[in-house]
Amino acid sequence: MAFLHALGLASLGAGYFMARRKLEVQSRTLYGVGIFTLYAAALAMTHFYRIGGELRFALGFTDGVAITTIAIGLAFRTNSIGILMLGVVAGYGTPLVLFNPTASPTTEVVWFGHLAFLNIALLYAATRRQWTWLQLLSWCTTALLVMAWLAESNNVPMARIQSHGLLT
Repeated sequence: MAFLHALGLASLGAGYFMARRKLEVQSRTLYGVGIFTLYAAALAMTHFYRIGGELRFALGFTDGVAITTIAIGLAFRTNSIGILMLGVVAGYGTPLVLFNPTASPTTEVVWFGHLAFLNIALLYAATRRQWTWLQLLSWCTTALLVMAWLAESNNVPMARIQSHGLLT
């Protein structure tokens, strides 16, 4: 797993080197490869190799959040919609794929906190880069995830739903 993480970081570094040489297509390609490799490493670390024992979901989730932050930052910096979409898909997929499936209140707070910060970052990027379609994508995806959560946890008390700010 360390090799895959190192390979992903090396791809990001090579992309930065290419960007400094004004080779935009090559740099964006290497950024995308690096981000994809880092996500693959996080997924493999969490589910296939089960590295970290009981903490494997927390480690995988933290890794996924850090990689999503890098992806959105690179997309904003390079004005690349392709890198942004990689970050968006993986950002919304991180809690679904790299998080502990147990339904505890702490899990839900972290999950909704991740969605809130992801939406703030995406709405900031959409406003600054005038990507109006990203605002709609962000709101629709969040609404779908919240509806899926409500459908999955049909026995959740109304007080817990209200405490997460879903109903006002």
